[in-house]
Amino acid sequence: MFGLKKFFSVKEQQNIEHDRKAEVAPAIQSEKFPIGYDEHLIGRLKDDHGELVRLFTSVIHLAENKRFNKAITELTSFRTLLTNHLITENTKLYIYLNYAYKKDSSTAEMVGHFRKEMNQIGKSVMSFIQDYVRSGITDGNQQAFLRQAREIAGILVNRIETEEQRLYEIYDFSLAMEAHA
Repeated sequence: MFGLKKFFSVKEQQNIEHDRKAEVAPAIQSEKFPIGYDEHLIGRLKDDHGELVRLFTSVIHLAENKRFNKAITELTSFRTLLTNHLITENTKLYIYLNYAYKKDSSTAEMVGHFRKEMNQIGKSVMSFIQDYVRSGITDGNQQAFLRQAREIAGILVNRIETEEQRLYEIYDFSLAMEAHA
C-alpha cells in the first residue's frame, strides 16, 4: 500500500483496515441509503475523540515542561489522527446523514452546519500545527504556542461534546427512524 506503514501507527493501520472492512446493516443500505449505517462508526469516532484529547493534552504538558521535540512528535501524531478522523466523518458520517435526512430540512440544515463548522475548525487547527511543525517550539515562542494550544483545546473539547451529544445521537436515531419508515 505505497509504504503507508511508515506513516501510520499499528492502531491507525488497524482502524484504516477496519474502516475498509466495516460491515453495515444490509437492511439500511439500499437505493435510499447508498452508504449503509455502520453500527460501529460512532464507537470508533468516540474512541478517536478520547485519543485526540489525550494527545493534545500531552502536547501542552510537554511544551509546558520545555520538551519541545517530543511535543512536536506528539503534535504530528495528533495531526495524523485528526486527519483520519475528519476523513471518516466526511466520508461515512456526513454522507449517510445527508441521505438519511434529505426530507427533513431542519435536521439536514443542522448537519450541514456541523460539517461546515468542523471544516473551518479543522483548517484552523491544521494551520496551527503546520506553523509549529515547520518552525518548532522554542523558548522564544513557547508562551504564544501554549496560549494558542489552550484556546484550540477548549474549542476541540466543546466540539467533541457537541458532536457526541447531538450529531452522533442524530446518526443513531436515523437507524430507528428508518426501521419505522
